[in-house]
Amino acid sequence: MPTITTAGDRCRKTYSCVRHCPVQAIMIEEEQTRVSYERCVWCGDCVVHCSQQARKLERNVDDVHAMLRGSDRVTIVLDPTWLLSFPDITPSQLEQALLRLGFEHEFIHSEVNDSNR
Repeated sequence: MPTITTAGDRCRKTYSCVRHCPVQAIMIEEEQTRVSYERCVWCGDCVVHCSQQARKLERNVDDVHAMLRGSDRVTIVLDPTWLLSFPDITPSQLEQALLRLGFEHEFIHSEVNDSNR
């Protein structure tokens, strides 16, 4: 199941989601918007900026728990703005907490982008 869903009957084609997507992951096809999950970084900007509330960010906590209990190694990629949501936590504290939860690695989104250059 996709992490970001769109209720087509609510979409009024304002394309605000397209304009606000920082990675240009929302395409227009046959007058409807479609999220390219290959490009999407799940930042939620399209959800926040949709004036029609046609977009919804699905919680997949159970899926994450299942991945962490499985035998595969799991990496988490964080948006650099996580610091704004948790001002009392240092990057080192967050890293240790994520490792204790079972994540193999954690990366800040900009680190991933830098490594691809």
